[in-house]
Amino acid sequence: MKKTLKKAISICFVLALVLQCFTLSAGASGRTISEVQKEINEKQRQINELAGEIEKNKNNSAIAQDLLAQYQTAYDEVCVLIDEQEVLIARTADDLDEKTEELNATMQSITDNKQLYTERLRAIYTMNTTNTALQMLFAVESYSDVVSLGAGLQRISKRDTELLEQLANDKASFEAQKLELEEIIERLSEEMATLQAQRAENENMMQEMKNRIASANYQISLIQKEKDETEEEKAALVAELNAIFQASQNNGSKEGDDSVRHDGPLMWPTSGSIPSGGYFGDPRSNTGWHYGIDIRAPGGQAIVAAAGGTVITSTWHYSYGYYIIIDHGQGLRTLYAHCSELYASAGSYVAMGETIAAVGTTGDSTGNHLHFEVHEFGSRQNPLNSGYLNP
Repeated sequence: MKKTLKKAISICFVLALVLQCFTLSAGASGRTISEVQKEINEKQRQINELAGEIEKNKNNSAIAQDLLAQYQTAYDEVCVLIDEQEVLIARTADDLDEKTEELNATMQSITDNKQLYTERLRAIYTMNTTNTALQMLFAVESYSDVVSLGAGLQRISKRDTELLEQLANDKASFEAQKLELEEIIERLSEEMATLQAQRAENENMMQEMKNRIASANYQISLIQKEKDETEEEKAALVAELNAIFQASQNNGSKEGDDSVRHDGPLMWPTSGSIPSGGYFGDPRSNTGWHYGIDIRAPGGQAIVAAAGGTVITSTWHYSYGYYIIIDHGQGLRTLYAHCSELYASAGSYVAMGETIAAVGTTGDSTGNHLHFEVHEFGSRQNPLNSGYLNP
């Protein structure tokens, strides 16, 4: 009978502890730390994803800006070449006009000289077939005059022939030069068309890059707005989590449930050294100062309870990582953070020196170590003060 009664009392005691732990882990809304932390983790995942999208769009914008600069440079270079080509075409056209005028003048000269030559030949022929020739012969006084007259007529005929031959040669030369200039203009015009096509292509690519930059910047503004809203939602959840955490500090095991405050110094929770900057009160950029002490130790090393008591929290926190809080009764509590594993669950009683977790670097942590805090009636104390750990 006594055994049955004792067993029933034990069961009731365990149920009471479980109920108490559930209450300690929940805020006024009835939500647990784990539930809120799960939402915080989801919000952080969303924030990370949005941040990645922002970086992706920034990268796309940067790439488009680089390409825009390249296309702008190519466009400017083509414009310079087009200006030079226009000058060259205009100069060649002027040369062609000049050569055309020379050719026309030569052809007119040929026509005129041919007419004179024809008239001279006709005159000589007429003279040779009339009495004029006889008259000219009778008019001469000597044989030498006759010879001179014939030579003069021959020279006139020869000069006319030579002049016509020279004009014909000039005409052929001018025609060849004109043809060459026409071919040069045709080639320059083809090159100009190619340059103009390149300029148009660069213009199109520049506009496309501008559109890409504008689109990326617009997406960044939209995603940034969503990210800001998500961060605000996360901040509200963190505030809720902290409220639940603070509420849990006002409850815990009480005298008479085998977790009466330990009499004497606390046991060091793990072996290791306190690094520079790891002492209580050291300045911290994120919290203002350090709320506990850091004990450097290898990952996986055992963490033990500094004193006997009831585990009131054993879960995840965005900053503490995996952490445990033990209530030692009469307002004394200890906190163990950044653990890699948790062995003691909320509601369980642990004895002094019992392994409760393993050293890690979870949460807001750099390198494997144990963050250890001592709370006295909800106020954080220096763990190295007299009455707590022995330095």
